[in-house]
Parts: sequence; C-alpha cells; structure tokens
Amino acid sequence: MASETDGPEITVLARRLGELGTAGLAEQLRREGAELLAEAVARSEAALSRDPGQLAAHLAGRLGGQLPAGVFAGHARAWLRPLSNSLEPPHSPLRATLQEHGAEVRAVLVMPDGQTLLSSAEDGRVLRWDLASEALLGELVGHEATVNAMALTPAGDLLLTASDDLTIGLWDTAQWRLVDQLRGHTHYVRLALAGAAGLVVSASNDGTIRVWDLAERRELRVIAGHSSAITAMTLLDGGLGSPRRRRNI
Repeated sequence: MASETDGPEITVLARRLGELGTAGLAEQLRREGAELLAEAVARSEAALSRDPGQLAAHLAGRLGGQLPAGVFAGHARAWLRPLSNSLEPPHSPLRATLQEHGAEVRAVLVMPDGQTLLSSAEDGRVLRWDLASEALLGELVGHEATVNAMALTPAGDLLLTASDDLTIGLWDTAQWRLVDQLRGHTHYVRLALAGAAGLVVSASNDGTIRVWDLAERRELRVIAGHSSAITAMTLLDGGLGSPRRRRNI
C-alpha cells in the first residue's frame, strides 16, 4: 500500500512547480492524495518563490525519512540533502512566518486584544501585525538602533521600547505615535518595565537600573552595583507596589 508521501519524483515536481507555482503544485498534490508533500510545498512557499531550485532540499528538510528514496531519483543538479528533519514539518503548530524585518528579531508582544502583534528587531524597526490576516499594519518610526525589548503600561495605553540608541520610547497605543523618549542611560538599554504608581524601571549595558516617573518623564533614581550589562529583570509584588512604597524609591 502506498504511503501518503508517495508521489512523483523530484524532476516531475520541479517541472510542475515551474508551471503551476507553489500554490498550484500544492493543490495538485492534494488532489492526488499526497497530502504531506502538498503541505511541505505550501510551507516552503516564501523560499521557493525566491529560488525554485531549493525544492528538493526543502522537501528533504521537512519530511526527512518519510519520503521514499525514489522521490529524488533523477535529480540532475548538485544539492545539499538534509539527513534529518531540519525544517518545520507539515501539520506542526506553526501557523505562519511573518517576514518583513531586515535583521534579527529581538522581541515580540501580543496586545491585550489578542489580534495585534508587535515585533522589534536589530534593524531599529517596530512593526505592527494583524494576527488573523498576517498582514503588516504599520511601522512605529522613532528609534535609530536595535530595539531590544517592549512592554506595556498596566493600563495598556503606552508601549515602552528599549533601544540601543540609549533611549526608552513611549508610544501612544491608540494613535501608534511616539510621544516621548526617556534619556539617561549611557549604553544600550536592554529592558524597560512599567510598574504600578506610574513608575518605569529600565536596565542597561551601562550596569545600572534606573527608575523613572512616567507622568513627569524624569529620572528618579539610579541603582548602581553591577559591573557589566543587565540583560534581564522582573518586577515583583504588582510592579513596585503601591503609592506608599513609591515614596521609598
């Protein structure tokens, strides 16, 4: 009995890909009952649209040993064949790959509505996506270097962005515009978190933690002691606690 990965050999698949495109080939394979092959082709749509010659490598990388050896018979060109599953397989939980950043993505954040995704990267861009349609909604322009982290204020009305340009960006989440930048760190800002009582805490490669008054946009305190970069931080007990505790900052 043939398995559902049985299908034409790679030379036939490559010809069909050239004639039908990725979506057309995937649909044809589904009609032929080769569902896993169809899903593997569909998942590689972005790569194959740029270079159809990667078809064999992508099928081997996604399906590995599930493919019969005959699928690659007659492959004329030299290629690198993965020896194990090295790409996301068909029917995995991965729904989509959002591609727009021009450098390494540093952070992602889902808004409370569950429909909007924010991403930041080494290209200095903060992008806004619609999760349902996977469409790019817009770009938050204001930073001049890598944006390392993002966080929301408790009310969700402001987005904080920590950047290598030494600033913390404050963005209005209703209009998606930059309203201010907190300046004071002398090296890359790695993280900024918003706590209760209108306070923001930031950490940096300058070895300091800084506490800011969000309403007045001013620095309240510099906490020194680390001798190198502070790369992670969390707020406990509700995030700097109540206004009574604020007076002790």
